[in-house]
Amino acid sequence: MKLGQILIIKELITHEQLAFCLWKQEYFGGKLGRILISEGLITEFQLVECLAYQWDMPCVLLEEKPIPRILVNQYGLNVCLNYHFVPFCSDPESGALFIATSSYNEKQTRDAIVDIFPPKTKIFIAGANDVVRTLWANWIKPIPEFRELVVDLENETPVQNDDFESIEILEEINVPCLFNNLISETDSEDASEDIDIIEENPIESDEVVQESKEPGKKIEIPENFEDLDDPSLIKSIKKEKSNQKE
Repeated sequence: MKLGQILIIKELITHEQLAFCLWKQEYFGGKLGRILISEGLITEFQLVECLAYQWDMPCVLLEEKPIPRILVNQYGLNVCLNYHFVPFCSDPESGALFIATSSYNEKQTRDAIVDIFPPKTKIFIAGANDVVRTLWANWIKPIPEFRELVVDLENETPVQNDDFESIEILEEINVPCLFNNLISETDSEDASEDIDIIEENPIESDEVVQESKEPGKKIEIPENFEDLDDPSLIKSIKKEKSNQKE
């Protein structure tokens, strides 16, 4: 069963929402699940649950849970990052190792699991962001160099929002200086004059000013587009064109 069908059966999205995401995928690329999440239609774990159902596999929500240090030391960060998996616990009775991965659909990940982990390994599906956050919390943060970096960032003086007056900063910007390669001071003055003219003579949104021998005369746009087929209107347009040619 396709992912979209599973999501509709679970009443997580509608047919129209699925159609939009499939169209977006076709014209802009990307994975359907990522598009659904980016549109705010489903959460990452809802996607994980549907993929686990589709592949008939268990799933897990890691949520930065603490990983036993023995597993962290045994399986390095580079290996986990390269194949997007996290060994998160082991079964004391059977001795089976539990690992979570966000890329089980990729052959290189499945091959790596066979090569790296023991035969008694149980695979769970997890979200990509969930895997990354767990790697950060258990593999990266405990490293002394990163702890020193965090301390340095904490010791830095934070910038207070009160120190900035956005209005004053905007008023100090000199457009010709910022864009001197694109616009000269003379051009900027002409542009400002044009802006003043436009502001003095605003055009209503539902009217168009006719530039003709009769200044001030306005042509109203029909509210009903069917009025465009009115013979009298067509005659008046033709007459205008003939007058302009003369």
